[in-house]
This record gives sequence, structure tokens and C-alpha cells, in this order.
Amino acid sequence: MKSDTERYFRERNFQVGDMLQDMLSFWILLIKVDEGYVTTLEGHPRNENLSLRKRSLDDFVQHCSYKSINGYWVDYFGTSMDYYDDFVYTYFKQIGERSHDRDRILDKIIFDL
Repeated sequence: MKSDTERYFRERNFQVGDMLQDMLSFWILLIKVDEGYVTTLEGHPRNENLSLRKRSLDDFVQHCSYKSINGYWVDYFGTSMDYYDDFVYTYFKQIGERSHDRDRILDKIIFDL
């Protein structure tokens, strides 16, 4: 898994639905990638305490990197739109959003970041 993670960050081919995890207890899910920025939902969907973050590509890579040694504190887990749907549903529930127009609501929330 380490080599997949290193290749993932080296190539920076970030895509919507990419998942990173730390010991299966903390997750980062990419929900939007555009114009040099990555927007993520971070946390664990089961405890309904997700945070929405928007970072530049460089800041995102730095956020996921160890500060004093080479490597990353999260592992690349894969890409899944099923997990994407679960995370977004959990986030909408957390913020009290009842709309079924997922993409429109996400665009509005991300725009306001």
C-alpha cells in the first residue's frame, strides 16, 4: 500500500472519489478537484463528524505528509463513488441539508468555502 500511496501523491492524478485513510479510523474523500484545488470531506462517516476542506494541490499534499520524515500519514485506499455517496449523504445529514440535488448543493457549499 505504501508504494501506491507514494505513486498517488507523486503523480498527483487526483480524482473525485479518491479515498485516503489512516488505520481505517480517519478518512479523507476527494469530492471535487479543479483549477489547482482539492475539496475533501474528512473524518469518519459513522460518527457523523465530517469536516469540509478546500486546499490547493500543494497544501493538500503537504497536509497528508509527515512533517519531519519522508512519507504520508494516510494511505491511498482507492476510488469509489459508493463511498463518495455515503460520505456526502452523511455530511448533508450532519448539516441538515435535505435536498436530493447533490451536485448543485455541493457546488454551492464549496463555492462558499
